[in-house]
Amino acid sequence: ISQGDSYLNYSQYRHFIFEEDLSCEGCTSDDEVTILNMPLIGAVAAALKIGTIVGGGVLSTLNRAIEDEGEGAIALTETVDNILFNGVDNDLVQVLLTNNLLNTKLPPAIQDNGFAIFNTKNATTHNENYKVWTDVD
Repeated sequence: ISQGDSYLNYSQYRHFIFEEDLSCEGCTSDDEVTILNMPLIGAVAAALKIGTIVGGGVLSTLNRAIEDEGEGAIALTETVDNILFNGVDNDLVQVLLTNNLLNTKLPPAIQDNGFAIFNTKNATTHNENYKVWTDVD
């Protein structure tokens, strides 16, 4: 917390955990679930946004990664813990992290540990900084 003559700055620390008692009966964070492959969908959207020949090259690279994954590429099956917190590090995520056209456009959910919904959001004050004005107008 810091303050000036007419404002107060503060950061909010956020920590998320999987709570089994709030989930389905018998479900644990080690259970495998299948979700839409968000890294793939995001990468395709980024390639389309790039457009032109460069975007076509990115789509070609993604197509090779999809072919390697097979028919299940559109879905992502992993443990709840990995999808939410620990990270999913598969061939497609490695393509995204190492492709020079895409690795500067990655969302916060994709980091060195792979893809996790709460990457950069868990156990941190990252992007949780606020300023409150204390004077009256």
